[in-house]
Amino acid sequence: MQLYWPPATTPPSLSPGEAHVWAVRLAADDASQSETWNALSADERTRADEFRIEDARTRFVVTRGTLRILLGRYLNLPPNEVAFEFESYTKPRLARLKAAAVDLRFNVSHSGELALVAVTTGCEVGVDVEQLRPVKQMDEIAVRYFHRLEIDAVTATKKKERPTAFFRCWTAKEALLKAIGSGISAQLDAFEVPLDEAFEGWIDLSRLRKGEGQSQCWLERLSPAPKYIAAIAFVGSHRSVRTFTFATRDT
Repeated sequence: MQLYWPPATTPPSLSPGEAHVWAVRLAADDASQSETWNALSADERTRADEFRIEDARTRFVVTRGTLRILLGRYLNLPPNEVAFEFESYTKPRLARLKAAAVDLRFNVSHSGELALVAVTTGCEVGVDVEQLRPVKQMDEIAVRYFHRLEIDAVTATKKKERPTAFFRCWTAKEALLKAIGSGISAQLDAFEVPLDEAFEGWIDLSRLRKGEGQSQCWLERLSPAPKYIAAIAFVGSHRSVRTFTFATRDT
């Protein structure tokens, strides 16, 4: 799989007002799988061994292990010493004692053979990626869950291009809801996202139910690889986004 972003093994300095997004190949070689396996905690290894489908097990090990490796390098910690805690809707975050010094925030998404890891400081972040593919009952899903203006935009798109419009809408919405710590639900129709390929700007979330976070989020598109659509969102803040492809060894 071709990835558009430059390879890197070690994160550069993460400046205030900046976010890093890492593309991770999930079809890893034996050496990469060994490194990510060694990065896991004991309970994560137990969970990995419970997978009955080998591809699903590999994706879990590579995604979670790479997340630990990257966060450990930002925090100057061994990967298996990175500690997580969970908020509502099972959104993971760094345990307060580990994150206190730098206020590091992160989010993860995966689809097909690709995972994205987003990292920033000082504000909540959400990221989503989807492999471009046919969707059964796509128009019906859009009509049921999307904002009325998004429904018009998706269904007015030529049939051949409609999956792209659908996933531009879906990834943007999921990134926003992940940023504020909410889950995908009927709230999808409470706010509108533009479907422009290169959109970046503020999204009004004030119509969401009370307690779901701030009313303004910054949203922008990401383009990590052919046939993949992605978006990133920040709660109440704008971040300058830098993108990388994770490499276990120098290339």
